[in-house]
Amino acid sequence: MLEDFKRTITGIDRPRLRRQVARLRRFQRGLARAFAWPAHVIGDLDDDVAVCRCEDVSAGDLRAAIGADFGPTEVNRLKAITRCGMGRCQGRFCGLAAAELTAHGLNVPLEAVGRLRVQPPVKPIPLAVSLSINPAENAAGRSA
Repeated sequence: MLEDFKRTITGIDRPRLRRQVARLRRFQRGLARAFAWPAHVIGDLDDDVAVCRCEDVSAGDLRAAIGADFGPTEVNRLKAITRCGMGRCQGRFCGLAAAELTAHGLNVPLEAVGRLRVQPPVKPIPLAVSLSINPAENAAGRSA
């Protein structure tokens, strides 16, 4: 059945592409080892350290939310309470740190707190653009 979905692509050197991907994956693993997140120091992180630069949320803010009576049990609840991960980067920079702090605060493995769900940024558009028959012409300043 899988054979039905194969497509023939001419002019592609697949062995060369596979070697290239394998080389890039080795490089990726090397970077991950060289710049691994220091999970063992998360408990010593000072409360004043900015975790989410976009929303100005510190490690202390996250710890306070985790320790509260209504404290989150997973990282997306922490996001809803503190706005950590809701800024321009959508958690690309702070998501792992927030998850590590949540896991450490709840004394559970990192996998138990999940990972941030991101929302694509939405840019408002003029109503005229959304109602036009030819949005490209309208966006260029011409009428349809």
